[in-house]
Amino acid sequence: MGLLVVKRILLGIGTLIPVFFNLIDFYYTYNKIDFWKNYTIDVGPWCEKSKNIGFMKEKINANSSFIFLWISLYLYYKSYRLRYYNFKNNILHHLPLVGYMYTFINLIHWFGSFLNHSCSCTIGHRINLIGLYMLVTFWFPYYWFRYQFFKNKNPYVKALSIKNKDIVYKGFILWIMTINMALFPITNYNYKNELSELTELGVVVFTFIICLILDYETKQICKNKSISINYNVNSKCILITITTIGLGIVTRKLDIYKIYCYNNSIILVHVFWHVFLSISTLLIFNDAVNEKMQLMNMLPLVNTGETFY
Repeated sequence: MGLLVVKRILLGIGTLIPVFFNLIDFYYTYNKIDFWKNYTIDVGPWCEKSKNIGFMKEKINANSSFIFLWISLYLYYKSYRLRYYNFKNNILHHLPLVGYMYTFINLIHWFGSFLNHSCSCTIGHRINLIGLYMLVTFWFPYYWFRYQFFKNKNPYVKALSIKNKDIVYKGFILWIMTINMALFPITNYNYKNELSELTELGVVVFTFIICLILDYETKQICKNKSISINYNVNSKCILITITTIGLGIVTRKLDIYKIYCYNNSIILVHVFWHVFLSISTLLIFNDAVNEKMQLMNMLPLVNTGETFY
């Protein structure tokens, strides 16, 4: 399937889904029906007040969650596009299914966020947290694998080759499942529990710190082996990602403490939390996709590939 066809299909999906759910909300709101009346209430501490009727009880926050859907579709497009470009010195080029895994996890996060703001209920909050934790912790196995790869990389072997990819993919899935099974019990905290906000931000910040440490150690190893890590796009995606996450946390706190809280406004502060978080998920993926290895050693290079398990 060509890139243009894929792009049109994704644009269609990204347009139809928001329209579909808004039509459902219009129907239930017009008829004054509470779609979620049989679900346990768990209203978030946000500026936007939860309605008693309709399908999207926090209409603005729920609609702003569609940015996660659009980012997911764009990530799918970027993952699909890898097959058309020659990024042979890029790890994700050799592990294309990792991009699709990340897309799928982003979709889970979108669904959880949308459901959370639509129902203002316990199950929505829990699925939202599961999606968020999967999204954040996804990068731990990637940076760990990247660290191990360059640690074992022979600087005199020219090709970047990853064999036994099935083992690598299974390792990714196993890591993600193990980490999130360990985190699953803390997804049960409701918004009234003080630990809810603390654990949510704690997981995000802690995981980013671990990934930054692994990134630094990897680059130190490459420096010692005369391996240069360059980027097809001249950018500082990691630094911008940290900045956007920081701004997102600030706007989230502003929303919780009802600072700049105007219920009649079309755009609420919580929207910016969604915007900044979605931008950071895209930036960190761009950083991984645009990265390429270049050997700086002046000795003759061996043209055979190497195996990494």
